[in-house]
Amino acid sequence: VDSRTTSMGLGLLAVIAARAANDGATLKEIAKLIDSAIPRIRIFFTVDTLEYLRKGGRIGAAQWLLGSLLKIKPILEVIDGHVEGIAKTRSHIKAVDKIRTMTESLGAIEEMAVVYNTALPEAKSLGQSVSRLIPRGEKIFYSAFGPVIGTYTGPGAIGIVSLLKNSAV
Repeated sequence: VDSRTTSMGLGLLAVIAARAANDGATLKEIAKLIDSAIPRIRIFFTVDTLEYLRKGGRIGAAQWLLGSLLKIKPILEVIDGHVEGIAKTRSHIKAVDKIRTMTESLGAIEEMAVVYNTALPEAKSLGQSVSRLIPRGEKIFYSAFGPVIGTYTGPGAIGIVSLLKNSAV
């Protein structure tokens, strides 16, 4: 299965697959469940510095210089397997707030994770601010970015991964 996602986007798919398997679903049923869930995964995140995107070849030197001088904090989304810039802010606080409001506008959410690089306390605070968006009794997952993604995002990166309910698509 090509999930066309990464990090906890893939993690949330694994969680729902494991739950289905635990409930006795067949491999074919689980594959169908995952195929229907893939387009419902939304990942919004921001980086605290453009330096690691430049070092990893994700942005050019001119973008890095201009963005750094203007203190640009991009809002990024994983769309069909690619990272796309979807908005810009001028501070980390505004970027995190934008991610929160974008997540709030998604509609009904089935599962959620907060992903971060080095900022667990900030991730916990962000999770608390959006916890009302998921069904009562469900928990928000917290996960550090893995080493590959962390290399590109750098310290201070943070985001929200959501699995929308079927009716929200």
